[in-house]
Amino acid sequence: GVQDFLWTDLPAGSHFAVQVISVKGHAEASSTIAAEWTYPLVPRKLSVKAEKGNPALSVAWAKPVSKPERCQLQLRHPENSTLLQHHTLTQWQVSHIFQRLVPGRNYSISLICVAGPYKNSSEMIVTPIEPSHVKNLQCLPDTTSMFLNWTIIENDIKSYELIVNKFPKRILQQPILALVVSQTNVTLVELTTNTSYQIQVNAVGRNDIKGPSVTIMCNTSVEGIDSNLTIDCTKS
Repeated sequence: GVQDFLWTDLPAGSHFAVQVISVKGHAEASSTIAAEWTYPLVPRKLSVKAEKGNPALSVAWAKPVSKPERCQLQLRHPENSTLLQHHTLTQWQVSHIFQRLVPGRNYSISLICVAGPYKNSSEMIVTPIEPSHVKNLQCLPDTTSMFLNWTIIENDIKSYELIVNKFPKRILQQPILALVVSQTNVTLVELTTNTSYQIQVNAVGRNDIKGPSVTIMCNTSVEGIDSNLTIDCTKS
């Protein structure tokens, strides 16, 4: 008749061969060897943190996997699943840092282990990278207008948010202007002559995360008089 056997507590993600030998007296007859894999195990929960001020993601998990050479951390584009970076685990490894990422984008991370025909994956975690602050913010004022421009590099930017206030700002004063632009320059018009303005600029990433603000102080000039430009640019 058919006999069933169950082996327990075998190492996960390992290859085993089973051979059945029948014995009758002094004679032995062996069956065909059967081979099979045990299902691989992966850490179910990953800890993913974006590094402040550095376009990198730090990944950690609770304990080493049993067969690290068959396990791979994968960094993908969350919208189209394109594989961007991958890392094969080493013995006792419990953390890794993905570097050289683009601020303003989202990234998805998962840990996948393979054993023969079987594949197992951790949960997929989507994490955003905050955009950088804008640089070289400049103001070129006229009597009733200001031209602003700035730069930003190696970012995936959707838009820029600007908030304009008269200076000094009074308590409970609402911004006189709030606008969103897609380019790295803008002209503010219909301003008051010989007046100080405080302008705050934030980059907004393609992932809808707002970057740190940069603030500039700028004065409109007096009617008919050329003014020397003084700029105070601070990042907050």
